[in-house]
Amino acid sequence: MDYQAQAIILKTYRLGEVDKILHLYSRQHGPLRVVAKSAYKIKSKIGAKAQVLNCLDLILATGRNLDIIKEASRIDNFAAINSNYSALSLSYLMVDILDHIAISDDQYQEPFDLLFNHLKQMNQISMGSDVDQEELMLAASARYLWRLIKILGYKPELDHCSLSHKKRATNQIPQYFDFANGSITSSMARSNSLEQNPYQDQIQEMRPGVFKVLHYFNLLDTYNQDLNAQTILMQLNSMNDRSRSLNNSLAFLQKHLSFMIHKEFKSWKLVDELLNPQLAEVA
Repeated sequence: MDYQAQAIILKTYRLGEVDKILHLYSRQHGPLRVVAKSAYKIKSKIGAKAQVLNCLDLILATGRNLDIIKEASRIDNFAAINSNYSALSLSYLMVDILDHIAISDDQYQEPFDLLFNHLKQMNQISMGSDVDQEELMLAASARYLWRLIKILGYKPELDHCSLSHKKRATNQIPQYFDFANGSITSSMARSNSLEQNPYQDQIQEMRPGVFKVLHYFNLLDTYNQDLNAQTILMQLNSMNDRSRSLNNSLAFLQKHLSFMIHKEFKSWKLVDELLNPQLAEVA
């Protein structure tokens, strides 16, 4: 039985001499593992299309173990991302994350559209010559990851202490976050926790600017606003060190998700090493 799927390639690896296995995320069926027959042959029609980040329109044949690509046409290859190392590394992190998470059957379309629109935005940023290009990429990536985490049901709790359950004062900026419980933690509650268990490491300090950025993302969700990276930067313009704050926020979000699903994202190391060492203070 054949079926159709629009899908983004998340990962590839060789199968035998000439075939390739593709990890896909599709709009209609969610995660798929399929075979691109003869992808490594010089005259292959699928070879050039079977690259990570490519978005394809596919006709797939149901196989015994893995389904097989019968036809493939390219929707977008986000070419500008591939010519920008920073954009490429950040985009690889996002597809790596999507390749490691589980999404319920009735929610496939939203994560696909979210990733597709994010890659379009990263591609557009890569084609520009803005002096704030790296900040734009960080803003787009942090916003994407926040929205994906929200879809998964792991949105960080920013208003109540994980241990005392007390509500945060309106103007209070929390200093600590409990990664095990996905929530902010007051200084007093953290001190009490350390007295009981001085070796615990799940409650950690929130790096500069993280709470302000996440709080802003939360407000955007409250008012159902979907802003591009340029607008986000403008709204965050009053921050003392915007680049550092965005970088720390991205680091925080990938670490939070890693704690929630109990998996590490190897691609984060590449992103962390790529970013300006003066800014790369991992949450």
